[in-house]
Amino acid sequence: ASEDLARFVDDVGAPDNARAAVRALRSRDRLPPSFEHQLYPNGDPRAALLMRLAESTGHQAACRPMRNLRKAGTELLNDLPNIDFGLAAITRAFRLPDQAPVLLFALGRTIGWIAHAIEEYASGHLIRPRARYTGPMP
Repeated sequence: ASEDLARFVDDVGAPDNARAAVRALRSRDRLPPSFEHQLYPNGDPRAALLMRLAESTGHQAACRPMRNLRKAGTELLNDLPNIDFGLAAITRAFRLPDQAPVLLFALGRTIGWIAHAIEEYASGHLIRPRARYTGPMP
């Protein structure tokens, strides 16, 4: 999704075109890449953190198209971007290679898998977490 977003941002061109680009997608019943996340209806906190980090680099020219797209998407879709958006912003701000978003995402997952393996080794048995909903029934 980050790579699709990078292409979309490039296609949008001038930062002022972000609203028109989002409207054009919506007219075709589509969303811009990196918007809508089922688990984070109030916005993906990882995306917000990564976007702040990207903007803190001082590379405002690299961040401006992302900031304008985030604003347009938020206003027109009533939605906030997901982690793929944040990874794309980091990639642009730090001038990383195009494949950086997927590598950064995989790195985060790998660290989690290693932590899980260490926990299993320490406990001496397999850990099989189960995602069981325990809240009120819909």
